[in-house]
Amino acid sequence: MEWTDWMEEFYLSLLKQGWTLTQIDEMDIFYYFKLLRRTEKKQKDDDLAKFDSLGLM
Repeated sequence: MEWTDWMEEFYLSLLKQGWTLTQIDEMDIFYYFKLLRRTEKKQKDDDLAKFDSLGLM
């Protein structure tokens, strides 16, 4: 997947969530990526904690 394909998917997903093109263009993209990474890390940590509580790790 090229970066342009990814960017199109990104824009489309935000539009489906109710964002406007102006809102997308004006957002701080790097802060948004930081939030996404934080959310993904938290999900990963939560998943690992579940495995640990089951004695699978």
